[in-house]
Amino acid sequence: MKILTASAQYIGRRKNQQDSVWHPATTQSTDAPGGVLAVVADGMGGLARGEEASRLATEVFVDTWQQHVGDGTVAEALEAALTQANRAVHGYSEQINQRGNFGTTLIAAAVTADQLQWISVGDSRLYHLRQGVLRQLSTDHNDGYYLTSYVGAREPDEIDRSQQPVVLEPGDWLLLCSDGLHGFLGDDAIAAWLHGSPAAAIEQLMTQLRNLDHPHQDNVSIIVMTVSGTPQAGTGTDAT
Repeated sequence: MKILTASAQYIGRRKNQQDSVWHPATTQSTDAPGGVLAVVADGMGGLARGEEASRLATEVFVDTWQQHVGDGTVAEALEAALTQANRAVHGYSEQINQRGNFGTTLIAAAVTADQLQWISVGDSRLYHLRQGVLRQLSTDHNDGYYLTSYVGAREPDEIDRSQQPVVLEPGDWLLLCSDGLHGFLGDDAIAAWLHGSPAAAIEQLMTQLRNLDHPHQDNVSIIVMTVSGTPQAGTGTDAT
């Protein structure tokens, strides 16, 4: 199977962009070593130097993933990558005397063969669209406007993981985003624009946000992935 990927960011009404994104080249085979990884991190605007936190977490996560993905299971590689990212952000917070005041959300999705797995902390989200039906796969870690877990704590209070791989099919869509998208557009509005190409879908979503012109529009980061190719025999299930 192959994954076609596109991403975009929008600063919204903020003074700087505190989100970070990472994904591979536009088209990637899921049979490549390590499959296809995508990451979105949202540095917390109420905390110090959020852009540094999200960038550091993303860089360490991806580096660790690339080092570990061939050594064990995908779930183990995701776990190792998150552990190292959290240690790096927490360690840096101590260096700059911002312990407890420096952190980021992180959602990472990995597709290997025809199976999707993920890990997340915070309220950046992973969605799955199949035949027009949109499902949020990740779990938000927040209480109203406050995060209950974040990367950069000594130990994150909550970590969301895929309990079983989700078996993907050609025509499926995946969307990773910071809360600048889902906090301002509902699921129906998001699903309505997931068609055509990933780049076109993102352009439409960004246009909707700009047209809203919300006075409190947060930073927005979106990665969209579409699945094409022949279904493969998998061992996972399509239930989370």
